[in-house]
Amino acid sequence: MKRLALALSAVAMLMPAAAFAQSHHTTTVIHKKVIVRQHAPHHNHWRTGVVLPHRDRGRVVEYRTHRLRAPGAGRVWVRADDQYLLINRHTGRIIATATPR
Repeated sequence: MKRLALALSAVAMLMPAAAFAQSHHTTTVIHKKVIVRQHAPHHNHWRTGVVLPHRDRGRVVEYRTHRLRAPGAGRVWVRADDQYLLINRHTGRIIATATPR
């Protein structure tokens, strides 16, 4: 009877270890999530009334150097895609366009 109890307890102790050993051989694959920012396609010809994206608003040009008319208050000339754009400084809306000379 002691032998039977000892054998059953030995088997019971080895069962969790055997189950752990089997799960140890499984492989877990983790896929990285990559976030890609896609920029809007550049326009070849900007139109008045269109809002200029923030990334293109930083290319401010000196209007006298490029023979452009003086911008009014709250307006600034910027260069985007080989065009000069007169935009509202706060909203980014295009007021006028000009081509380089």
